[in-house]
Amino acid sequence: MVNINIMEYNFVSIEEKWQRYWREKKVYNSSNNSDLPKYYVLDMFPYPSGSGLHVGHPLGYIASDIISRYKRTKGFNVLHPMGFDSFGLPAEQYAIKTGQHPKITTENNIVRFKEQLNKLGLSYDWDREIKTSDSSYYKWTQWIFLKLYNSYFDKEKNKAVNIDDLKIPKILASRFLNPAYVNKFNLQSEIRRYQLIISIEKTAPFIDSPFSKTTAPWLLFNHNELYSRKRARMHFGLNQMDDKPLIVICGTGNKEELKFFSSLADELKRKLTNIDILFNSPANQPGQMGIWPLLKFIRGVDVLIGSGGYNLVHESRMTETQLFAFPQKRLYDNQFLRLTPDECCNTPEELIYRIEENCNKTVKASTYENGVFSAVKMIEMLQ
Repeated sequence: MVNINIMEYNFVSIEEKWQRYWREKKVYNSSNNSDLPKYYVLDMFPYPSGSGLHVGHPLGYIASDIISRYKRTKGFNVLHPMGFDSFGLPAEQYAIKTGQHPKITTENNIVRFKEQLNKLGLSYDWDREIKTSDSSYYKWTQWIFLKLYNSYFDKEKNKAVNIDDLKIPKILASRFLNPAYVNKFNLQSEIRRYQLIISIEKTAPFIDSPFSKTTAPWLLFNHNELYSRKRARMHFGLNQMDDKPLIVICGTGNKEELKFFSSLADELKRKLTNIDILFNSPANQPGQMGIWPLLKFIRGVDVLIGSGGYNLVHESRMTETQLFAFPQKRLYDNQFLRLTPDECCNTPEELIYRIEENCNKTVKASTYENGVFSAVKMIEMLQ
């Protein structure tokens, strides 16, 4: 009988030896300058969790590695990279769970994953490693989305074209935009892209755009739905047959303005005894009507008094009701731009003088054309 000495296969030392050789010689690195035919093998990048690889990882990686090695033996320049899907909510949640900064936990987990992947002997080109949490990587994903955002697909040219070249009329219609909001999100350049900007009134911040057009107010109502003067006075709790002029002071939700107009109402009641004075406020406190909106009852009103807000001013315009206002200049709404000089008051004394001068006259407030119709005309001009 022949004795055969079978040498034990020391896989630990052999694997370590050849894997070190592969790394040092960069055996599996692909060349950018090669005459060989190209072959690209892409694996799904794992999320580097704290638990390391699981059995599902090598299940797919071994199969793709077999293909990579086979193609190399067939004379292909094989590109087989590896990376880590390390950016996003899972990394954030793991950091919260462990109480560590996500950058620290992510980098530690990637080191662990690479050690495990190398022990499997997979033929990766580690010089092309990608980490999605690396700013040098995700800046390009952001770049791609910006390109998409600023482009549209031109069917005639069959390619993406800059959105500024889009010939379709673009229309922006708005009451107004808060300038603080516009500036915070840098929307000025976005707003100026539109070929027509329709603003209800010139208080809009984008009025500086060369394409901006101001229309009449867009207050829509049916005149037939407005209460008659007698019915409105009855609703106010006044004598229907009394022909005394009626002044309605409209308060706002602003506490300081509410206090001012409440005090103003008391002063007018003391000094203008031949006129009915009512204070209307959304606060609906004792002594206040709380009718909101006032439009339905406006035929019973001779003079409106308020701060010069959008609704009050345009209800006055559309129903030709005399208005006197104490306008405010706010960040988002300069009420002075909305009013005529004759409508603006600075003091209660000035207001009383104007009321006494005008209340016995037939004074009609300035009127606007229908805002919706004027907006439609502007849009039709673009067609």
